[in-house]
Amino acid sequence: MDDALKELLALRDIDEKMARIRKKLDDKPARLGIQKREVDTAEQELAGVRDQVKQLQQIVDRKSVALRAAEDDVKKLTIQLNTLKTNEEYQTMQRQIEAKKGEISGIEDEVLESMDVVEKATIDLPGRQAKLKEERELLARKEEDLAAELELMRKQMEDLEAEWQAKSEAVDPQALERYETLRSSLGHTALVEVSPEGICQGCYTKVTSNILNTALAGRSIDCNNCHRLIYVPG
Repeated sequence: MDDALKELLALRDIDEKMARIRKKLDDKPARLGIQKREVDTAEQELAGVRDQVKQLQQIVDRKSVALRAAEDDVKKLTIQLNTLKTNEEYQTMQRQIEAKKGEISGIEDEVLESMDVVEKATIDLPGRQAKLKEERELLARKEEDLAAELELMRKQMEDLEAEWQAKSEAVDPQALERYETLRSSLGHTALVEVSPEGICQGCYTKVTSNILNTALAGRSIDCNNCHRLIYVPG
């Protein structure tokens, strides 16, 4: 393996390290973002439950007022019932009273149903609030840890970039220019292995015999298919 290839491989190794760090710099905030959205959704759901309880309580209050009014009507109609003089008037009043009682029964069912939902939600709320608080605190700790981790990785990137620049000074200018051109579009895969059988590990196609022989001789050379720099590990 000639010196020019060794020098390029040293740069490629640094590029691979930087690529791994870049992936972490992208992935870690994204994963935390998913958790943050989950917590936000839980918070919205909790707010929805609170609103539901409030609305149902308002319904219970209104229905309770309507219930008392209907009960008062029944009392008044019952009193009036004893003052009626004809059987027809009496029967008409009886039907009105029965209709009011049916109305009362329906209102009572609605009130009980709403109160049942309010009671269950009220019992459930403290637990959900406590869980949400724990999730928020955990998320805050993870955000702090992530900020510190990202800062460390950015420092590592700065160190690796400085190392890359220092080592690039020892590389043949023509070879460095070719590598940098490929690196700008292919990143850390600008320089890849080729198998002894001639399969490029960048495009997974077979190179020509002449190209393979050059690589087997310990030098880097362009793949005739994907145009990456290829080499045979020594």
